[in-house]
Amino acid sequence: MEVRNLENISSWYRNMQLGQRLRSGRDTHPIGHEPEKPVMQTPAHIVADDEPAWKTLVRVLVPPAVLSGISWLGAPVNYLLFHSLAELFSITVALSALMVASTAMRYSRDPFVAFVSVAIGWCAGLDLLHTIAFKGMHILPVDNANPATQLWVAARFLQAGALVAAPFLLQRRMHIAWAHLIFGGSALATALLVFQGSFPDAYLEGQGLTPFKIYSEYVIIGMLGLSAVLLWQRRKLVSPRVLFGMLAAIAAMMLSEFAFTQYVSVYAESNLIGHLLKIHAYWFVYIVLVRNKVHEPFVKLQDEVIERERLVREREELVHQLNERIKELKCVNSVAELIERPGLDVTTLLKGVAELLPAGFMFPDRLLARVECDWGQHGAELPNRPARHQLREAVCVDGREAGHITVWYPDASPDGWGFFLSEETTLLRNVALQTGDGIARLKAQERIQRLQYLYEMLSATNRSLVHSQNQEALLENLAQALLAHGTFPILFVALAEDEPWPLRLKQHHGIDGAHLPLLQHLLSDPNSPLRRMVSNAASGEVFSEPLPRETVDPAYLHASELAQWSQHLQSRGIIQRAVIPLMCQGRLLGVVALYASGLVVFDEEQLRLLREIAGDMAFALDNLAQREKFLKTSQQAQLLEIRFREVFKASPVPMLIMDLSERCIRAINDAHVQWLGYALEDIATEDDWFRHAYPSDQERDALRSHWEAGIAQARLGQPVTSPELTLRCKDGSVRTARGTVTVVGNDAIVAWTDLTDIREGEKALRESERRFRSMVEQTLSGMYVRRDGKFIYVNPKYAEITGWPAEELIGKDVLTFTAPDEENLRNIRQAWTELHDGKHKSVSYVVPFRRRNGQLIQLGLTARVITWDDDQPATIVLAEDITERKRAEDQISAYVRQLEGSMRGTLQAVSNMVEMRDPYTAGHERRVGLIACAIAQELGWDEQRCKSLELLGLVHDIGKIAVPSEILTKPTRLSTLEMEMMKGHAQAGYDILKDVPFPTPVAEIIRQHHERMDGSGYPRGLKGDEILPEARVLAVADVIESMASHRPYRPAVGLGAALAEVVNNRGRLYAPEVVDAAVRLVRDKGYVLPA
Repeated sequence: MEVRNLENISSWYRNMQLGQRLRSGRDTHPIGHEPEKPVMQTPAHIVADDEPAWKTLVRVLVPPAVLSGISWLGAPVNYLLFHSLAELFSITVALSALMVASTAMRYSRDPFVAFVSVAIGWCAGLDLLHTIAFKGMHILPVDNANPATQLWVAARFLQAGALVAAPFLLQRRMHIAWAHLIFGGSALATALLVFQGSFPDAYLEGQGLTPFKIYSEYVIIGMLGLSAVLLWQRRKLVSPRVLFGMLAAIAAMMLSEFAFTQYVSVYAESNLIGHLLKIHAYWFVYIVLVRNKVHEPFVKLQDEVIERERLVREREELVHQLNERIKELKCVNSVAELIERPGLDVTTLLKGVAELLPAGFMFPDRLLARVECDWGQHGAELPNRPARHQLREAVCVDGREAGHITVWYPDASPDGWGFFLSEETTLLRNVALQTGDGIARLKAQERIQRLQYLYEMLSATNRSLVHSQNQEALLENLAQALLAHGTFPILFVALAEDEPWPLRLKQHHGIDGAHLPLLQHLLSDPNSPLRRMVSNAASGEVFSEPLPRETVDPAYLHASELAQWSQHLQSRGIIQRAVIPLMCQGRLLGVVALYASGLVVFDEEQLRLLREIAGDMAFALDNLAQREKFLKTSQQAQLLEIRFREVFKASPVPMLIMDLSERCIRAINDAHVQWLGYALEDIATEDDWFRHAYPSDQERDALRSHWEAGIAQARLGQPVTSPELTLRCKDGSVRTARGTVTVVGNDAIVAWTDLTDIREGEKALRESERRFRSMVEQTLSGMYVRRDGKFIYVNPKYAEITGWPAEELIGKDVLTFTAPDEENLRNIRQAWTELHDGKHKSVSYVVPFRRRNGQLIQLGLTARVITWDDDQPATIVLAEDITERKRAEDQISAYVRQLEGSMRGTLQAVSNMVEMRDPYTAGHERRVGLIACAIAQELGWDEQRCKSLELLGLVHDIGKIAVPSEILTKPTRLSTLEMEMMKGHAQAGYDILKDVPFPTPVAEIIRQHHERMDGSGYPRGLKGDEILPEARVLAVADVIESMASHRPYRPAVGLGAALAEVVNNRGRLYAPEVVDAAVRLVRDKGYVLPA
């Protein structure tokens, strides 16, 4: 009873220590002591002694060698003596094994050894019969060697079978009585068969071994080899001594059996060798089965005594440890109660461990403790240098080292203090384990809480998906679901516009008013580091990342805002963030950012739930977008249908719609009714249409076949156009048309192109072309057609003009027949370029042409691009011999130049006559004409118009002839009456020249040259566009010249003052464009007034 109690206490203590080791993942033995190994019940045959190897070899090999030597020496004296000694030795070993196994089975409980021992024991019985029946023994009434050989074969078969079966009993139980029954029965039955003569012959006198004997030996060898393989495969279940002893015995048996296949006489040498090998085999069996079984009970008894003594010592030590370590258990229990406290957080846990830990040590008043981990530091401050007496233990959470617990005695402690017991080391280790387990449990609770929140959020999200009718409502419901439980201290929803960046803050939680502008600014800044977060989310994947502890780049424009935001997150204990993308049809619509604090980071299961939320949101947003798109498409489809009806009805193209399933015409438009005259009821069905439109039966059948083939082709989306058809109208007339078929759903839309007028026009055109070609051939004008600079057609008249036959011109280069000088060729190519570039529809130019007789004539050419009768572009050129006309025009030009000179002289004479009456203004008219011509050129007028204006200046004051010379030459200012008389010279000039036929309205220009833009001029007070352009230019030129020249009543004021006058009155008195041209002329181009 005492031993049993000691065993129970020891078992409880070892289990407690083993449980601590398993929880920590490492040994927790005290310093300086090795960990105790658990006591295991080991089968006796696995136990090995510690004797030296050479002693083992001597014990195994020397005895069989001595026995074999004695037997070998006795063989020459008497073979029967040798045989009897060898067999009796094996019989003795086998029977000893049988007796030991039968009596020691209740101690060893080794079925393998017992099974083999029983088998070879009964085989020994057959071997004994084999020995006394051996030829020459004369003990049994046998007169030959066959019975002894038969008994030998039977014993070996029984032995080999037992060795094959024995390895299967290494892990099974067996009752030894059954082994005796099986092997005893088999041995007796075999002996009866042998002595009754029913066993196969194994040896024949005069012949030797029978085939049965030889083949049986080989089969027995194979069975022995199989037994060795099976035993080797189960070698971990037996001790090395049993394994190698049995393998050695089996090997010797195999060699022995092989020797017994070689003899002819039972006294042969191979028979002798076989018995010697049998001695070795059974010696190995003796060592394995007999010696171990005799020695094993004594070993077990000795072990039991040693175990009892160890239990007594362990009990005494345990009692001592239990008495000394009560306070350590209290410390461990206090930490355990702390961990079990409801509402515990990680900070309270760590502070509590640091406060409770000193009470479990020998000197609690002197001991200092500190806990340092990922979630904070609590307890006493560590010294700058490690203390001399210090213990440190890692706190592991989820298999990861998350911090340390350190205890130490200050270096100033009195002598004798500061050492740590091994139990205190174990205590610290256990408290570290408890702390890690407590943190892990808090993490698990927080993870479960977050998972529960995420599941609820997923459910709320799914509910909102069902009830949201638009994107705005969906996002609002999502934000409400996120804010419902407040698991995340900070979160926000931000949306993008057309591009993924910038983002607009939609909803937020946990962000105070002081930091909200910082976040809004960082979400809109194009260089913000938060843009990377959006870039990662643009792929549509949910991702999480630790809170960036990045240093703020001073070069960043808004570095201070970013630093404030990062410090705010750190002060809130934020350790990680997760970003949920809001995807809509493959485009990033926005993000949901979740900022997490506490112990738990986002693991795969949480991210999976977030992915489900993101997937559901993307699915809902896609559905809403699809729904909105569908609604827009439906509205557009309805609008298109209405427009199609309107377009169909009002289309000028005749159209009909046929229902292919009902084979009826659903609609025809007004143009169709006007075109053929049939109303819808006239051609309501397909048969009605074919009967009315195609009166010929043969044509109708062919068109029906073509119609069906065209419908089949149109259903494949291929364009189908009918050949030209002749349709009969309701009034009996016929129309030529071509139909285009389009299949939409189950309707065929046929649009008709009326070719009647086109074909009639083509017919008329062909007739016209025939008449035109006849006219061209007979025309009095020369004509040719060229392409790529070569003649492709010439009419007879052109051949007559040029003197070249048509066949000598066709295919020749046109330029080979003109003058080769560069200017002529350049003018021709310029005319061709202007024509082919599309600047002019036709061009006219004159070229010199060399006739066949060498004469050079002048041809007037007019060219135009046409499409020739081969449907390719070409240039048709009408040619006229203008040699004589050119000569006449030159003469006329010379005459015209002469007339112009005469007219200029006449106008100059008139101007001189006016100046004779007013010598103070001599040269005024000429200078006004030159100034007006220069201004007109600056305005961009053509040269002829500018020259006409210069001549106009010579006579613009011709009306002064009607003004008395006293007024003209008066050296003082004119009176009002005199001024009115002076103003009359404009009307007088008109009256003088109004009946003279000039190419320009000279008289009207002279009358208007004193009119002003605001109507303040004379004689008629015209204003604005009522004044002719030439009169506007003359007015400015007249003022500039008058002010810049000397007058009887004042000196010249100069050109600058004159320009200032017209500029100051620009737009009021003088035309703005004329003033601007005069200013540019003088100031920009340096114009100088004529002398």
